[in-house]
Amino acid sequence: MRSGLGAVWANPYVRIVVALLATVAAYFILRLTMTVWTTVIVAFLIAYLLSPLVTRMERRGVHRGIGVLSATLVFLVMVASLWLLGTAIAAQITTFAERLPGIIDTLEEIPFLLGRLLDPSFGAIFQQVYMTSRVLAQGLATEILPNVAGVGQGGLTGVITTVTGLGMQLVIIFVLSLYLLYRYSVYSKSLLLAFPARHRAFVAELAEKADRSVGGYIRGQLLISAAVAVLAGIGLTLLGVPLAIPLAVLAGVFNVVPFFGPIVVSIPTVIMGLTLGFGQAVGALAVLFLVNQVDAHILTPLIYSRTIELDPVTIVVSILLGLTLFGLVGALLAVPIAAFVKLLYLDYYLKSRWYTVEEVRAPERHPGP
Repeated sequence: MRSGLGAVWANPYVRIVVALLATVAAYFILRLTMTVWTTVIVAFLIAYLLSPLVTRMERRGVHRGIGVLSATLVFLVMVASLWLLGTAIAAQITTFAERLPGIIDTLEEIPFLLGRLLDPSFGAIFQQVYMTSRVLAQGLATEILPNVAGVGQGGLTGVITTVTGLGMQLVIIFVLSLYLLYRYSVYSKSLLLAFPARHRAFVAELAEKADRSVGGYIRGQLLISAAVAVLAGIGLTLLGVPLAIPLAVLAGVFNVVPFFGPIVVSIPTVIMGLTLGFGQAVGALAVLFLVNQVDAHILTPLIYSRTIELDPVTIVVSILLGLTLFGLVGALLAVPIAAFVKLLYLDYYLKSRWYTVEEVRAPERHPGP
């Protein structure tokens, strides 16, 4: 029986068919259980991000259980802050929707003001700009903002339904992340045991380097983005710019994309500033510039002092490749992945025997006299 099965398995076409069937089965199983794996992955990410805080407290003599509770409180404070932030954003959007007709009138005057500066005769191009801006403003007023503002008014039933549907999953994620965080080292060692014994030292070293480059970058970028959002929110609020808090959140989110992020955020910020006047638009742009200077010269060097540095060309090329291949998610992850690839290049490729050992050439034979 075994010899017959062995003979069948020796056929390469049988192995190919079995591999294809296993792949198809794994795809459908993964598709059916995607919610479960999403829950596990999110819980693991929460535990992974909080693990350094618990480990640092444990090294200072604090019991790991107390460290987990402290990290959990920090996480809950962050979640509550995000909830309050979302409430503030919804309130500002509602207020903005109410002020929108007057703001549209102001925005519609901008093409004429530019036209007077550039061409007093008001050519066809300025008329086209006016019509385009009017269509965009009317679309904003009639399609987008009423639906967003309706979340806090007529869409209450939909919000309750959504929250109820996600509530149980959030509770499971929270409880699962607590277990993972409390026994993080145990689960890490269990994952390491899945690799053959002869490769475990290399896998552990590689995982440590990945944590230092990719994990360190993600944790640091979260801190920097939060600081950028707070600073931008304070500055824009003091200027009275409409939608100051949503714009500040955008500044923090897009800050994870070097070079391009600040440019993307500056466009809607300047437009909102122009609704108050040219001076407020310049002031809003100055706030973003100052915040980015604080980020570049104080926050980033302070937080990333122990990580691998990347030159600007590498960063730009990595972001463009990530954006082209995987969209916004690829652009967000491009820089930490590039840092990890550089680490592999420096620590493994340049130190490998294949790279360092020179080619041994056979001695040349000279013909006799």
